[in-house]
Amino acid sequence: MTSDQMRDPAAVMHAAERHLQDEVRLVDEVVLDKGSHCLLTIWSDACRLPRRRVAILETEDTVFATSSSMRGVQKLLHAARPDLTDVTLLSWLIKHAAPPRRCVVENEKSFGWLDKYKSIWHPPKLEAGDLVLYVGDFRKGTFERFSISRSHDLEVVVIGPGKKTQRS
Repeated sequence: MTSDQMRDPAAVMHAAERHLQDEVRLVDEVVLDKGSHCLLTIWSDACRLPRRRVAILETEDTVFATSSSMRGVQKLLHAARPDLTDVTLLSWLIKHAAPPRRCVVENEKSFGWLDKYKSIWHPPKLEAGDLVLYVGDFRKGTFERFSISRSHDLEVVVIGPGKKTQRS
């Protein structure tokens, strides 16, 4: 399913406009569950710089912004039930569907500030059936451990300080 096949394209666009309080343009989309109706679209405001983004999930019975809170990410995981072995997809989801400025730390080379966490950090991997990944929250300046269980429950634990970026 693509944006051409959205059940209610006007409702999805309206949800994005309501969240950003501006006109929007479609940036990206991904079908999360081929068996049921579950489409995640990424929108940005059309006229403002720097661009703000919002992720909107459309399911068979609802349309909601996943990137407004971690609760939205939890709802996304329960609705879409992504394959926990698809680390690429889950890293993309965290970056785009979670509240802004979060990035999965996939390798230590891109994160010089990671030195103090070398003893605990590892690339995203399955541990006892749960997917464990480490995330930098650049808005709050924290380093976090995300654990997604087989039942798609999300646990977020703040490990300590990370890197904080200035808001433009």
